[in-house]
Amino acid sequence: MKYTRILLFIIVVLFSSCAEMIECESPISGLWANIDEDGYTSHYISFENGEFTSFRSDDEHRVDDDIIWGVDESSFLPEFEGYYSIEDSRLLISMHREWDPVSYDIIHHGRTMEIDGTCFSLIDGLSSEKIDDETSDPEPEIILSSYSKQIGPDAGAYEFAYSIENPIPGCSLSADSYESWITDIKVYSDRITFKVLANTSSESRTGYISLTYEDASEYFEIIQQKSSAKPKIILPSKSNQVDADAGTYEFAYSIENPIPGHSLSAESDKSWITDIKVHSDRITYKVLANDSSESRTGYISLTYKDVSESFEIIQQAKEAQEYVYSYTFGSGDLGTTGSPKSSVTLGGVTWKFSMKDGGSKFFNFESTGYARGLQIGKAADPATEVILSTNGIPGTIKSIKVTTCGANGTDAVLQVSVGGNSFGSKKLGVEQQEYSFTGSASGEIILKWNATVKAIYLKKIVIEYAY
Repeated sequence: MKYTRILLFIIVVLFSSCAEMIECESPISGLWANIDEDGYTSHYISFENGEFTSFRSDDEHRVDDDIIWGVDESSFLPEFEGYYSIEDSRLLISMHREWDPVSYDIIHHGRTMEIDGTCFSLIDGLSSEKIDDETSDPEPEIILSSYSKQIGPDAGAYEFAYSIENPIPGCSLSADSYESWITDIKVYSDRITFKVLANTSSESRTGYISLTYEDASEYFEIIQQKSSAKPKIILPSKSNQVDADAGTYEFAYSIENPIPGHSLSAESDKSWITDIKVHSDRITYKVLANDSSESRTGYISLTYKDVSESFEIIQQAKEAQEYVYSYTFGSGDLGTTGSPKSSVTLGGVTWKFSMKDGGSKFFNFESTGYARGLQIGKAADPATEVILSTNGIPGTIKSIKVTTCGANGTDAVLQVSVGGNSFGSKKLGVEQQEYSFTGSASGEIILKWNATVKAIYLKKIVIEYAY
């Protein structure tokens, strides 16, 4: 039964007949095949230099390296646990080493050979179209001088060598990479050059160059080291001037040497800088309207890990409108004799009124004759110091005009200041006239009269300001 199975393995589906052959000592080296009447091969035998090197039955009609076995004492048939060898022109097959082998005579003549009645023919150069493609010319192969390269974090140019085994006329090698940091790939006859961008992150990265030649493919690995540099916040501009109106603005930024898992934060301690938002490449923010006559400055503080930066915002002052305050005094506006007022509203503005010598001064109003207006003090009881002051006029004071004078023989002097800034002083005459004081300041307005003799007269105040 054992021998029958082995014999069936050799002669199954073989029905080609052989011509009369003459026995000789050694077959011609090469691949021998049993070819049926339809032109398909079902058995292969290979001889090399008189040695039997492989034997195979193949129902799929193809030669396959993984099941054509080399023949020596340790070789095995694909379908059987046994071994075989050639001794004295006889094919010896054993199912197990402890059993006696079964032998078959090999009879051959020229380009034909018979093994136990089955005819084989020598196939020159494996050129038959019915033989599997794997017996044709070898496939091309891409050979690289190295298959991986480690590079530093800086940008640079590199290359590696290659060659093509079994080249095909008219075919050329192509190379490409899906990594955006691997650029400018060029293929030469014996090498491939490429460039890499700088790795600014704190992590190493790996990319590949894909190589293709006909049906052959290969990969070249590139490992770029991480950057050792610390992160840095880059601002193309560190300051922005905005107008006085409310509005939305933005400024660009970038992070040099970023660290995975970290993000930029932004905030401001100014209440008029609002709605700060961080985007991938810019920061947007809003400002409230500046209603004052003074410009103002604020900052947005940026933080990335332990790195900080600031962005300055300068908002312009509100564009000033020109205004004029004017008031002409009437009888009793500042009080009456013995009853002076300490606070009065004149033309919608609150003023403070005081006299150095208390509240017993003489008050009068001269509406005819010289018509000098409100009189404070008299020859026998002079007004040595009179002060009118107010914080009720906003914006920037440009000029103050006071229509005033002193009595005959007066030595009165009028001093004017705004927000602690002197607008000047004038010595008063005895005739009513307008005295002008100019400057540019904001804050409390103080009008101060000083005299040692006689009365002073006050008729009108005109203030020009921008707000």
